[in-house]
Amino acid sequence: MTTPTQAVVAIRRAKQPLTGLQALRAKVPPSLEVLVACIVVALAVGSLFDGSLLFLLTTAVIYALFASATNILFGWTGVSSFGQAAYFGVGAYTVGLTKDFIDNPILAVLLAMLIAAVVAGAYALLASRITGTEFAMLTLIFGQILWLLTFRVPELHGENGIPGISRGELLGVNLFADQAFWWYVVVIVTIALLILRRIRGSSFGAAMNAVRDDPIRAEALGVSVRSVRIWAFVLAGAFAGLAGALMAQHQGLVTPEMLAWGLSGEVIVMCLIGGMRSFWGPVIGAILLVLVKHFLLDATSAPDFWVGLALLVIVLVVPGGLLSLPKKIAGAVQRRRKVATR
Repeated sequence: MTTPTQAVVAIRRAKQPLTGLQALRAKVPPSLEVLVACIVVALAVGSLFDGSLLFLLTTAVIYALFASATNILFGWTGVSSFGQAAYFGVGAYTVGLTKDFIDNPILAVLLAMLIAAVVAGAYALLASRITGTEFAMLTLIFGQILWLLTFRVPELHGENGIPGISRGELLGVNLFADQAFWWYVVVIVTIALLILRRIRGSSFGAAMNAVRDDPIRAEALGVSVRSVRIWAFVLAGAFAGLAGALMAQHQGLVTPEMLAWGLSGEVIVMCLIGGMRSFWGPVIGAILLVLVKHFLLDATSAPDFWVGLALLVIVLVVPGGLLSLPKKIAGAVQRRRKVATR
């Protein structure tokens, strides 16, 4: 929380005139900086890589969106949910079930996003009176129920899943080519992240943070904690469904593993690695985990062991995730300088 002293310092700094690079950065919206960075990275990756490596990087980008959606609950609102793979899978299965009716890939992912949001909202309304550990366990149970339905509903084809999902065409461009699909995914994920970043900086984002930090005080200040948590759940479900839809188009196949509890745990690990309190923490954590697991799979027979060991070290040494490491190092250096000048 911000103390009165910190608030006074912030006001004094705000009154100081900006010069040089500071003035230039003040004129550039943060969303524009993000957009430029994404374009530069996408251009580099799209021009340097192809084949299986580009396929892997596309997978990492999709999981980055999924991790960011999950962090809406854990990092923004302080709501524990261990069944977010349910909405990822709902989005994926929506694309699979509509593959013979919807040719436009954008329309397919938007429909998947809508249905995932509706399912998430329905669950949040039913369980909104429950909090804490009970709510977290119910999210896991609900996810497992949806997973079991894939084996009980004949149209979902059990463990065989739904194959033959086409990437389709967009503006006359065949998305079957990995390069074309890379740009398709990058554009959609970038837009989604820009929207999430805008929401994070809005009054609703501030309300979610207030609910996370102290729900009792937030309620006393006029924030409807129940409504904030419900809408946060809807938002997280919608973007998780979008990620699932992109994964279905990417792999051309939907399987029950997309709703399994193991994936729900893995996406939480992604958030922990990067840092839940940072907007870009889940993005970095997802990309790192996907790449590290892939290369460890070639180097060792037990990649999950080494990933778990690395996660243990990160949680113990850097509880705030890898993105909090520079700030931690800077604080340690500053403390040493203060000691040296005494």
